Amino acid sequence: MGRGTNMWQQILLICIGALISILITIINKFVDGWLNKRGEVIIYRKRVYQQNSTNRTMEVYVHDNNETLLVVPLWIEIQNTKKTPVIIRDFSLELYKNGDKIKKMKQISHQKNSSLEPEICYGDNGNYSFLIKPESIMRYNLLYSLKKNDCETDFDEIKIVYYDSKNKKITEKFQTMDSWNLKKYGIDDDWIKLN
Repeated sequence: MGRGTNMWQQILLICIGALISILITIINKFVDGWLNKRGEVIIYRKRVYQQNSTNRTMEVYVHDNNETLLVVPLWIEIQNTKKTPVIIRDFSLELYKNGDKIKKMKQISHQKNSSLEPEICYGDNGNYSFLIKPESIMRYNLLYSLKKNDCETDFDEIKIVYYDSKNKKITEKFQTMDSWNLKKYGIDDDWIKLN
């Protein structure tokens, strides 16, 4: 009888060991998942010169065809310190008046001024949604435009609007303005953190 009892004790110890191993594996998966999601997504922006022009900055101006335009050339850098990829969707500029949305600016995907110049691609190959690899930083050249004919309403502010990985809408202040009055806004010397 001593030998049978010893065998049952060994089977019981093996089962307990297996349960402990399974429990530790499950806990380890949860801890790894939690650690992989830790970190931040930080976005920086910088007003720059338009890529195909050495002197065109963010400005409201009258184009050759007597059409008033608002143009915003912008660089963004997205830093992902997480160990998982991050999606930033529909990175946009929107016009506001007294806190109310007026109009979304057009995201320019490609531009070619003449047959002699190469085509310029903005965003991520023309897309304004970005997949940022884990533990990386990416820079994107963006260009936004709006014709006054497409938005006769006055506005007093431009905001940056995008959606994060959880599809949550994020709105950040970008620039206060005096509507369609002709003006150059210049470039930024340093990167400005959004969030």
